[in-house]
Amino acid sequence: MPGAISCPGAELVEKFDAFVRAPEQLVVVSCAGRTRGIIGAQSLIDAQVPNRVVALKGGTQGWRLAGLALESGVVPIAPVPDIAAARARAEAVRTRFGLPLVDATTLARWRGAEAGARTTFLFDLRDAADRTALPVPGAVAAPGGQLVQSLDKWVGVQHARIVLIDADGVRARLTAHWLIQLGEDVHVFDGKPDDIAGGVEAAKAAIPAAPRVSPQEAADLLKDGARALSLDASAAYRASHAVGALWTIRPRLAALPADVLAAPALVLFAADPGVADIAALDLSGLTAARIAVVEGGLAAWRAAGLPVEASPANPPDSERIDYLFWAHDRHDGNPDAMRTYLGWEEQLPGQVAAEGGAGFRLVV
Repeated sequence: MPGAISCPGAELVEKFDAFVRAPEQLVVVSCAGRTRGIIGAQSLIDAQVPNRVVALKGGTQGWRLAGLALESGVVPIAPVPDIAAARARAEAVRTRFGLPLVDATTLARWRGAEAGARTTFLFDLRDAADRTALPVPGAVAAPGGQLVQSLDKWVGVQHARIVLIDADGVRARLTAHWLIQLGEDVHVFDGKPDDIAGGVEAAKAAIPAAPRVSPQEAADLLKDGARALSLDASAAYRASHAVGALWTIRPRLAALPADVLAAPALVLFAADPGVADIAALDLSGLTAARIAVVEGGLAAWRAAGLPVEASPANPPDSERIDYLFWAHDRHDGNPDAMRTYLGWEEQLPGQVAAEGGAGFRLVV
């Protein structure tokens, strides 16, 4: 929207006082569609800011459908404020929503001696610069807003513990107050990242890292009869992949052709090395082939000057179970796709109510 300030949803409460200067100002929160705008606006309301707060109906899609113009290019970034007031508001939210705290000793026990009994996910909500300056071993970097909106992409185990850390506790508290309403067992780390940076070194990933090979080593294996598998998104595969690589994802590994599984070696390409490691573990139960992951994935392969190809029609649409077709071009100006998507979102509360709440926990 013209004149809008850019601010990630999990940082709205943290930065609120930096860009809203008077209590009589109306605050409008928008996103590209609907969900993040509503979540952001309600976060400010839950934090009891003094202003009237509303969400823009339909977000930027609704704005365009109303015949209004959007701006593009660089937009102002919300500044870094004095967050004393934000901390107080966030702690009030934590208390009101009954969000439990966890200390470094308990977290170390969960991730150490008790790791085999129950899964614990540790998410780091800090900025990239802070994570680089003081990394927390085993913590997964996650933007708080996307963690709420796309929880299934981050947490793959039902009834797991979720622990959130950040630099000052504001983002963690506001993110956690949504996750607890989603029915999750979420805890806010009570301390600073450096309290646990050295204490969780022994906590190792449950999935062992698969052997790595350089792009050139992978090319040599392919010359000797190995087969290449691309584990990237189908859209990325269509745009570019190593010549001869087959597209697959973990749910489809067991359906790989017999001649592929019988190859002397399988070379895996994945933008996310963790995906490749899990796929390698899956494949180890399906084949006796040597399994190796290309270090750096397709980007490193291309940088090494090795051949790539595109396949605009492969995989066919019928096989692309990782892609949402019905509203994929809503951000490209397709008004029908916009209306379809917004209509789908608007009926979600009724669908949840019809399913008895579907596990959501309402806090009033």
